[in-house]
Amino acid sequence: MTKSLYAKPLDVKRLDDCYFYHTMDIPGYGRVDGEWDLTKATSEYLGNVDFKGKRILEVGPASGYLAFEMEKRGGSVVSVDVDDDFVFDVVPFPGLDHKALSDGFVGAQKKVQNGYWLTHKALNSKNQVHYGSGYKIPAELGKFEIGLLASILLHNANPIKIAEQVARLTTDKLIIVDLCHGEIEGAGNIPTIQLYPSAENGIWHTWWRFSESFFVELLKILGFPKVTVTRSTQYYKIYPFTLHTIVGER
Repeated sequence: MTKSLYAKPLDVKRLDDCYFYHTMDIPGYGRVDGEWDLTKATSEYLGNVDFKGKRILEVGPASGYLAFEMEKRGGSVVSVDVDDDFVFDVVPFPGLDHKALSDGFVGAQKKVQNGYWLTHKALNSKNQVHYGSGYKIPAELGKFEIGLLASILLHNANPIKIAEQVARLTTDKLIIVDLCHGEIEGAGNIPTIQLYPSAENGIWHTWWRFSESFFVELLKILGFPKVTVTRSTQYYKIYPFTLHTIVGER
């Protein structure tokens, strides 16, 4: 049996069946608090890009806040999210049960996906989801004017491959969002990628910290030579963080 390119929407009605990564205002349910609140500076987070009439490819929608916001702004969004066969890039510390950690992530993601579909129905959204992997995005999804990689590359062992997968299907603009790490910019803004886990901290789910200049140069390498950088303050729970949004244009 051939797997469908797009997921069939789930009929989710109960908030208790969901986990919200993003703070969301959901018709019929009200405001639901998530780990990240992007509501105070959404346009800035998205680089003040005009989405009207654009087809958008997003990897890693989580609860879907950004996908639904881009749709509200006139875009049509296809989100790539993990399927049942997804294997998380666990940092290879000795003694870790990689399969158990990966399976636990995929299992937890089910409740996040429930939150996406509950909101999708409440908003009467037309957005679509492809369940698979950012490492292998099917060409059958077609071309997109805009690609979005929002705070996702740090969790993957090969972030450049994922960026390349999105870039090959994106015709106009590619947006990358990540936490600012000014302390690793280096002399002369040398593009820098820093290994985040260590033998001491034992962090198994986050691989990298990136300098701003790394993303600028990566976008140019991928064929987006006109690059603009903006910053915004976003909130993780009650704590403010500075994020940079790097927009590359063909």
